[in-house]
Amino acid sequence: MGISNAVLRDQPEVRALRVVVEPGGTRVIHAHSDVRFHLFVPISGPMEVNLDGGRSVQVRPWHPYFLREGDRHGFHNSGSTAVEIMEIFIK
Repeated sequence: MGISNAVLRDQPEVRALRVVVEPGGTRVIHAHSDVRFHLFVPISGPMEVNLDGGRSVQVRPWHPYFLREGDRHGFHNSGSTAVEIMEIFIK
């Protein structure tokens, strides 16, 4: 809830998404088994990336967070404005 996305590119080697996360928006912990690598890049504000085991990392705008295939993660916008994110998946 509070999350929308648009596919910017989808081809056999790479997929790129523009994601908008409204204040309070949360994506539950999940994993991608169809990609080798995943870059999570907040653009317009910081985002909290939630990792397996209850850890979380605050990711600043324009600082990519790197994930590998199968890394369990989610994210949350604890700010008061919507945050745009770019997610890049290398297949």
